[in-house]
Amino acid sequence: MQEEPNPIKEFLFNYLKKSEKRIQELISQSKFTEIIDDVLENCYDKVISIGGKEGLGILATGLLHYLLTNALVFSQRKIEYNGIQIDIIIPDLKTLEIDPKKNFDNMYSRNYWQSRNRAKTGAIAKNPTC
Repeated sequence: MQEEPNPIKEFLFNYLKKSEKRIQELISQSKFTEIIDDVLENCYDKVISIGGKEGLGILATGLLHYLLTNALVFSQRKIEYNGIQIDIIIPDLKTLEIDPKKNFDNMYSRNYWQSRNRAKTGAIAKNPTC
């Protein structure tokens, strides 16, 4: 499944590439707040000008994907569960099905609010913070 090009993601990942050495150092020190502050300070205005408030969601999702991957946090991305497209689940769908308590409480779904009424059972329906 290949995504369409997105100018906000391109801008974010170009910025992250230019700042890679510093960001890798911060990741190794678990200074994620500093990374997020840095990205927002240097990307916020451009992202707003490209995509408005919706662009901030794209920025946040892209940054989360980047941080999870580079911090070696196990997660699954872009999966479907009970007809709901889930963008990120930590650690994985198998763990969710076996023991939902071991999953990160805040799963993110792009179409969660649209699909909320379709999910009648399962851990996602029981977790209104998605």
